[in-house]
Amino acid sequence: MPSKMAPNEDLVTKLVKTIQTCTEPPTLRQLFDLAGVSHDAASIKAVNSAAFKRVAFLTTSESATSAEKCDAYVLRPHDLPDFLGSDTFLEHHLRRARKGKTHGFTEADLAKLLPGKLKVAFREALDLRMTACSLPSTVGVIAVKKASYLFLVAEARAFSQPVQAEPPKAEPLATTTEQLTEEDFATAFDLAFTRLDRETGELNFVPLLPLRNALAWCSRERFDIGLRELRIHNKFGLDSPDGRHVQLSDDERDAGITEAGRLLVYVVRK
Repeated sequence: MPSKMAPNEDLVTKLVKTIQTCTEPPTLRQLFDLAGVSHDAASIKAVNSAAFKRVAFLTTSESATSAEKCDAYVLRPHDLPDFLGSDTFLEHHLRRARKGKTHGFTEADLAKLLPGKLKVAFREALDLRMTACSLPSTVGVIAVKKASYLFLVAEARAFSQPVQAEPPKAEPLATTTEQLTEEDFATAFDLAFTRLDRETGELNFVPLLPLRNALAWCSRERFDIGLRELRIHNKFGLDSPDGRHVQLSDDERDAGITEAGRLLVYVVRK
């Protein structure tokens, strides 16, 4: 007679058959729904059984709560390592990791939340993406001392002031190189920077490309001369993407300014 603590074999069989039909890794909650079983202790026990673990495993530890397990992904061996390095899993894992006011995490922090056999595979997949500067645009990286912290860009912006309605448009400034004066350029550049910075969460970090586009009536040569004057007067500065693990488009590179062998593509207000 089977032990009262043994998992329901029919339930295990149903879950195994269901995961084998999935073309993409589901969360455990999605797997339960696909199999038509309840999100209860009996179903969790079936997933924790040796029979199920021979086929698939969760992206969370044994000590996780039932709610945490339901939110975890169910993987099969052939899902590794590609899924662990995917945009979907990285964003999901960053959301899972946050606690209270902590929204930034090192690779080691994120790996700790995974079961032992996935820790190394996850770090290797993440290292490859960071080295290739191919993280999704939804994920940012900031260097703190010698460590790199990953965060969801949307959550970083959530701490800024809400974007206000666009102010009434001012009368257009000079629109040709012949009409343009140094004062006109400084005013136009300042207005464009303020608007673009507000739209991206007031981080004081605006790419050169949208600034050039905003002042498209100004030639590249005149734009660079005007920006150099603003830098000389310590109004604005330039910065490079070094250490930020971002992948620049060809247009973003073309919009940059190269100085002393460094490509400068971001503008900051002093």
